[in-house]
Amino acid sequence: MHKRFTIKTALLVTVIAAVAFRYGPWLYRRTKYINHYQRLTEQAANWERRPHHAEGYTYQARNGVWLMVSTSEHEVADDYSTATYTGATPDPNRFFVVPPGKWVDTIDDVFVTWDKFD
Repeated sequence: MHKRFTIKTALLVTVIAAVAFRYGPWLYRRTKYINHYQRLTEQAANWERRPHHAEGYTYQARNGVWLMVSTSEHEVADDYSTATYTGATPDPNRFFVVPPGKWVDTIDDVFVTWDKFD
């Protein structure tokens, strides 16, 4: 006699899968960027965001791509090989991420964006 799955078992498996899909990528990025997350969070808390002054954080990913986050917009080369500060006024609440050369709202969004290029 074969024992069938009950509706409770199906619901439990569905809940576990939903939690894994919801928090799995976040947990993976936190683990992947664990050292950078802490350093960037601490540094970003002290950024003053003064006019005509760019503060940022840069590092080279495992695949050789340089990743950068800044308080001000930069002019970015088509291949993301350079990002030049042009004197733009810092955004008081957001972060400019290279690559791809776009604004994001939170530190977590920085790592979500970088994950596509690393």
